[in-house]
Amino acid sequence: MFGRAVALPHSLERVVAYLGLSPQPVHRVKLAGALWPDAPEALAARSLRTALWRLHRGGRSIVDVRDDRVALRPVVQVDIVDLFDLTRQILDSPTSETLKRLHLLIDNIELLPSWDDEWAVADRERFRVMRLEALERGAERLIELAEHGRAMEPALAATQSDPLRESAWRLVIRTHLGQGNVASAIRSYDEYRRLLLDEIGVEPSPAMEALIWPYASVTAGNGLFINLDFAIFATAQNNRRAIQREAIAHRRSSGIDVNEAGVAQRLFNSLRSGDPGV
Repeated sequence: MFGRAVALPHSLERVVAYLGLSPQPVHRVKLAGALWPDAPEALAARSLRTALWRLHRGGRSIVDVRDDRVALRPVVQVDIVDLFDLTRQILDSPTSETLKRLHLLIDNIELLPSWDDEWAVADRERFRVMRLEALERGAERLIELAEHGRAMEPALAATQSDPLRESAWRLVIRTHLGQGNVASAIRSYDEYRRLLLDEIGVEPSPAMEALIWPYASVTAGNGLFINLDFAIFATAQNNRRAIQREAIAHRRSSGIDVNEAGVAQRLFNSLRSGDPGV
């Protein structure tokens, strides 16, 4: 505050935080009710008066009180307000300037962590969703600009904040593929697929499968090594011959000479390792 760090008791922190998240001045009755919801109205009002008096001490108040409405003074800059503004700018139309500030969203992960006030929980969720959307939009724009190195950090930050969020994992895979790192893309796909199956028992969406399908298998010698994803998929279908034909057709359409016997042997081995009943 005024160029120096000031430690505030939690009761005062709550007043400042609530006002910082409010776009307009707040009526005293509403502010007292939000901050002391379990207290009788008179006691809540008294607690608010005490908090405001303490914030006014020293002649350097950061709070304005006018006509029973309370607000932070205009000179007070609130970081979370700036972050909300940044998310809106990136979501509306990411520019080179806003993309340079993307690191602020990467570094600031959560709003008021561990605060369980109802108003704090609501704003924390709003920031969580908007931050994730902005990280993805920023990463997507950087991919469009072929700046894959810069795109990876916001994409990974989104997956770390929400590990089951497929749209974020798709950006990670697209970034790997844009850099020519096919093996890394397949590893990321496999990591997400296993996580999704373990947590909620579903497969990735067709949009995710479409990204990785061209790289689902690689040739070796006269045969074909089937990727683990493909083996598991084949096992689920319980029709080895149909999957064998599908694999061969896919590789031939890619212009690769396929040894049919090699395909069958390696596919069946993969199936056995994935499902003892096959």
